[in-house]
Amino acid sequence: DSYGWIRLYYGQAKVEDFAFSSWLSGLAAEDVEVHRVVSRPGPDTELQTGYVQAVADTEGNFESTGRLVVILCGLPEMERDARARCRARGLRDEQILTNL
Repeated sequence: DSYGWIRLYYGQAKVEDFAFSSWLSGLAAEDVEVHRVVSRPGPDTELQTGYVQAVADTEGNFESTGRLVVILCGLPEMERDARARCRARGLRDEQILTNL
């Protein structure tokens, strides 16, 4: 409750590249909204497709940006793009954290 809601976007190139399946299922059971995103989907892919930062930008909830914190973990190019998208949505640099 102290965090409000938590949404996790986890992306891989192909469906078979995803790891941590049981951990992610456990997060979902604890009211964490888990979105698996695949950038190179196969013909039967039922997951969201595209790049994580584009999917999050499209469907993310940026209405309450005052308390919003984004944590980025990924390749430098993804982090740069995601940071730019967050800034364009009104987030300040201190609201955008990285794992590096």
